[in-house]
Amino acid sequence: MNLSGNMIKNLEQRVFSPCKKLRKLVLSHNEIEEIDMNAFDELDNLEEINLSNNNLKLIPHKAFAQLKSLKILNLCNNTLIVKYGQFSSSLQSLDLSYNKLENFTLKSIISLTNLKSLSLNGNKIYRIRQHIFPEGILESLKSLKHIQLSDNEFYCTILGMKIILLTFFFNTENY
Repeated sequence: MNLSGNMIKNLEQRVFSPCKKLRKLVLSHNEIEEIDMNAFDELDNLEEINLSNNNLKLIPHKAFAQLKSLKILNLCNNTLIVKYGQFSSSLQSLDLSYNKLENFTLKSIISLTNLKSLSLNGNKIYRIRQHIFPEGILESLKSLKHIQLSDNEFYCTILGMKIILLTFFFNTENY
């Protein structure tokens, strides 16, 4: 279902429940500011949601967590604050690009054990080692193969970057 460009402002409780067999939902280029925590209730087959280019700041804690079939979630071009437990553990691809994220850490998505691709392009991330890759984090995110970090505001030494790249390479080499 493609509802992009319709000036939608809010997603109310169970708004999509009559569409129980829905697999893909495109809500990009609207003016969505609020999502009710039960907006996606009863969408057990939903595999992909695109909420890019909206006005989202906060996502209710359980809005996506209950979606057991969700594999792809695009939230780019919003102004989100990301918190632990917001996303379904079934996610394989998460796009958080251009959200003005400053203090993002992989700890906030540590429960996403099936995550293969993470896009964090165009945020305000400036520290690599301490914030993005806390010690031991890649052991929990073993499925993660691709991290995109272009167009951020990094402050990182060359030695620090080499250590990070080598750590990521050796942790994903066997997968």
